[in-house]
Amino acid sequence: MPLNRSELIERLLAADSGAEDSFEELVNPGHRLRHWNCLDTFVKDNLSEVQSKLPNIENQIWGKLIVMERNYRTAKAYLRYQSILIDGSQNDFDGARLGLGRFSPDLSDKRIFYEYKRLDKGVEMQIDQKGNVWMSKNCDKPISVKTLCAPTIDSVGFDPVKVFDLGAFKEMVVRENRRPKPNVDRIFRLSTIHINLCSSVPSLLDSPSWLMLIHLIAVDMVSLLDLRKLPYTPTSRSPTCTSDLASSASSSHESYSHSPHQPPKFSKREESKPKSLPEGRQELLRREEV
Repeated sequence: MPLNRSELIERLLAADSGAEDSFEELVNPGHRLRHWNCLDTFVKDNLSEVQSKLPNIENQIWGKLIVMERNYRTAKAYLRYQSILIDGSQNDFDGARLGLGRFSPDLSDKRIFYEYKRLDKGVEMQIDQKGNVWMSKNCDKPISVKTLCAPTIDSVGFDPVKVFDLGAFKEMVVRENRRPKPNVDRIFRLSTIHINLCSSVPSLLDSPSWLMLIHLIAVDMVSLLDLRKLPYTPTSRSPTCTSDLASSASSSHESYSHSPHQPPKFSKREESKPKSLPEGRQELLRREEV
């Protein structure tokens, strides 16, 4: 049975504390790639896109992946299967595997070509039954991950590491929701994960290859709280510069870093078929309702 996000959301919030995979290739003749010069604006614009389409996104789709080359967006993909392998090949997106080279507008760029080659067997992302996201790599190149709700992971290893804790996210959403004037902009930004595939280049908009994952279960969770009464009106102020955000991330650090949950077992792809989440987004959240 595929994962249903409604049930997952309601399950999470109750705790005490299309039939095909959708993909949009942006590299095609006559199409002008969209680009950004400000990371905050990039995040805001892509979150706005997700919010406008969320009611029509199938319940079994748990994430949206944005593929970037420096400040240009080259592809967008909705994630249905529990795990996805991302490498530098030219393989088409089949729901379980994505070759970044397939969608690059300029493989004559030696730096981009070099970085894709170094990805080797790539990196793998997987979502577990609790809505947490894990990552591991199958290459020697350094890869870093940053979210606004946890400390930066400077180096993803060969063993799975948790890069997004849905329980810690819920705690911050609930805490923000208790404020007299909840910062909706900040809460929605907490649902994003930034993956720098060239961590030697610290600025994402200068990095030859990087990704942003929008956790749709987290986005749904916010909409089910009292925040749903407020319109989503992103501001130009960067949440990463506020003391409130730093305080929230710090207070959630312990629960995030010392989570008792064990990492999922990443299966060998040649020996198993990709699986959808056993429940959709809504069913997963139904378990833990505030």
